[in-house]
Amino acid sequence: MKNKWKTFLYILLLIFFIIALIAFSKSKYYSMFKDPESMKAYIISFGRLSGLVYFIIHLLQVIVFFLPGEVIEIAGGYIFGVYFGSLLSVLGILSGSFIAYTLGNFFGVRLILKIIPKSSIEYFHKNFGNKSINMAIFIVYLIPGMPKDALAYICGISSIARRDFLIYSSLGRIPCIVISSYFGERLGSGDYKMVITITVIMTILFILGMIKGDNIIRKITKKRVKSSK
Repeated sequence: MKNKWKTFLYILLLIFFIIALIAFSKSKYYSMFKDPESMKAYIISFGRLSGLVYFIIHLLQVIVFFLPGEVIEIAGGYIFGVYFGSLLSVLGILSGSFIAYTLGNFFGVRLILKIIPKSSIEYFHKNFGNKSINMAIFIVYLIPGMPKDALAYICGISSIARRDFLIYSSLGRIPCIVISSYFGERLGSGDYKMVITITVIMTILFILGMIKGDNIIRKITKKRVKSSK
């Protein structure tokens, strides 16, 4: 009976992903995830519930990982200011990460292979040593430009414990969340000099992350493996 329920939930989840992908790609909301102004207008339209709506959007963005998250974080600062916007972002991402990890852990490799490219899973196993996985997770979420889409699901079938994943991934995310929220706040106040400055710095970090990120992960994991011997 337990296996039947698990199979039923597995099929239901796959259907959800397929419907979500098709519906979102064809809906008017697709452009909203590319424009902080459109995101702001949509969230504010809910009035007193805008904070809750923002939290839910962030939560869903982690679960339905093909949704871009950067604009949501910028919109948080744009709407709620850097402090409250950052707090809501952290809570939404933490909740979404918990759900994604739990789903990956519950359904196992069978689900992961259906929704995530095999190359992403192979990349994870190649670069994340068991003895240094906590630090590797922290670095991946800390450095812009590193591949982290669907990582919560992959971690659900890895050696990292749920608590450790949530702690290290959240600590890694916080700097970028705060910077994005601050960017949104400055954008809303018309401080375009600061907006340009942050854009240039984050672009450079993003490019460095894409070029040097793998090497950084390998060096960290090798050092920690050697030190543990």
